[in-house]
Amino acid sequence: MTGMVKETIFFFLVCEEEYELEELISKLKEQAMKKGSSLETYHRDEIDLYAVLDSALNLPMFSEGKLIVLRYHGEFLRSDSPALIEYFQRASSRTTFVVAANSLNVKGSKDEGTGDGVRDLLKLFKKGRSSDFLDGCSRGVFVEGEKRKKGRGEEILKWLKEEIFRISGLKIKSDAAQMLAEICGMDRMTIARECEKISSFKTKGGEITIEDIRRIAADNRFFDVYALINHICSGNRMKATETLRSLLNMDQPQPLLFWHLDNFFSKAALVKRMISEGADETKAAQAAGFRFYIQETLKNIRSIDEKKILRIPRLLFEAERLIRSGLPEETILEKLIWDLS
Repeated sequence: MTGMVKETIFFFLVCEEEYELEELISKLKEQAMKKGSSLETYHRDEIDLYAVLDSALNLPMFSEGKLIVLRYHGEFLRSDSPALIEYFQRASSRTTFVVAANSLNVKGSKDEGTGDGVRDLLKLFKKGRSSDFLDGCSRGVFVEGEKRKKGRGEEILKWLKEEIFRISGLKIKSDAAQMLAEICGMDRMTIARECEKISSFKTKGGEITIEDIRRIAADNRFFDVYALINHICSGNRMKATETLRSLLNMDQPQPLLFWHLDNFFSKAALVKRMISEGADETKAAQAAGFRFYIQETLKNIRSIDEKKILRIPRLLFEAERLIRSGLPEETILEKLIWDLS
């Protein structure tokens, strides 16, 4: 039929910034929920590729379709290309398969061979932009971050350091800017609100430090998110529930809670893999993107059950879906925290 858009069955997403990648995946999840599709999320470093592809080839039994997200922590593995090419040629139109990575190397190396496999894989896809990649795609599409040299995280930090305090005459140290951006979930509105609070406390011409962020900007309430993660990892369900209620009573936005939980547990999975391969714990945590409270973070990561960490993306997605369907937010979040702890 003329003008009909075929169902997209394969996305290849590459964004240097984790935040931008999350936004693109969220768009696909929203599309899947509207279609009544089920969701499966896998982390490549935790699972055999063929186990994922077997699931992708099986038709969904109790839903209209299936969305499968395969996450690579860092660079896409060129050795996976042949298997993905074979899958792509046999894929079901009822399955949307998403390969998501932070970088793509097609040059090859002496140790890993050439990038021919990646080039052959990308030849199968139309190339799309992240602003409109959901429109008019058929069979498969390769989506690359629109600003490869300056991702969303870097843009927000630049805006925070150079623009937002210009009127007040204040400056902010790099580590303080990073902490403020992270505790606000990289959300510009939340950052701007906290910066207004800082400006009313600091003297013109002064410099904002990490201590100022802890004492003024967060007003201690944002740091309850870290306490919530501590209680979840220690298995203290009562304390975790109590902290969650405290956050909700202070109008902590639900998307920010989800951002922090997903951000922590996705990085924790990467740290666990790096440590299992012999990496130094502290260096692994820093490489994964943890910048603050390293030792406390490592204590939490050690306590996470390796089987449970594979279930966490699914738990977060289901909770978010239920909230969007109109069910009571507090009830769903309390059940989520109980399941995570």
